[in-house]
Amino acid sequence: MRKTVVIATATLIAGLLSGCSKDSPPEPDSSRSSAVPGAFLGECGGARDDDIRAITGLSTLTAVARNGLKCVWESPGRDRRVMFTWFRDSPVERERTIATVGGKTVADFSIDGFHGFTANATSLCQAAVQDGADFFHWLILAPGMDCAVLHPLARLTLDRSRATTPAPTQPPGRLDELLHECTAVPPDDIMATVGESGRSEMYFHGAVCMWRIGGRVDLTFGWLENGSVEREEATARELGYEVTPVINADLQGFSQRRPGEPTACGVTTSDSGAVTWWVQSSAADPCDTAERLMALTVRRRV
Repeated sequence: MRKTVVIATATLIAGLLSGCSKDSPPEPDSSRSSAVPGAFLGECGGARDDDIRAITGLSTLTAVARNGLKCVWESPGRDRRVMFTWFRDSPVERERTIATVGGKTVADFSIDGFHGFTANATSLCQAAVQDGADFFHWLILAPGMDCAVLHPLARLTLDRSRATTPAPTQPPGRLDELLHECTAVPPDDIMATVGESGRSEMYFHGAVCMWRIGGRVDLTFGWLENGSVEREEATARELGYEVTPVINADLQGFSQRRPGEPTACGVTTSDSGAVTWWVQSSAADPCDTAERLMALTVRRRV
């Protein structure tokens, strides 16, 4: 079932959230899927590890997670982080609303004719840039960081992608599951499925949710509400990932692996858009874990 929220002015957000029933089925939304897909951005938005260290000045950063939705770089003590996320077929207004409700300082952002927003707080800098039905997001978590560094990160992605001019966009329409995107599977069920003990840290939430569990497992859940399995599979192939059909009693879709990285696997299926779980783990078969998490997701969302 879906929680339905209609975009309105910022002053009405709280009232809208409190007045919506989680059990109310969504009404048809003619604005969905009418925007043109944005450019192919490549893995990590085209950024290499040396680019991230040079642009941010954070010389100790190393890559700790890479997949078709995100790339994460962290310092050895995990007190500094840079993250790129590629939201395909997902309205940028969802993330802007989440940032506003979360108390971030939100402002308009423009670069090379592309538009979006920044959402900053103490030691936190974020920029989202829209391209048609898609947007990409850069995040920096570092004490004392000048948020102006978001501009060269965004420009790097635009320069290295196939984005020349922004693709046409459409109004976002209704935003389903607003502030409930990461609850498709309860935390206890995630921990049981992963089979890890220890601390669970959710380090990003929105249409793409991210957890680190026990220090050894990194999880990514992406609900691209206007997306399709067909586009996600085409993107995985264009990224050079190894794609395998997944057809069983619980789901139909595909798995994807980065070449030469047996500890990471993603599974994608269709459920009110395109839904993906990425699992990065050296403790268990990541594809098996991703399939079991996906089965739980689909069962709960029916």
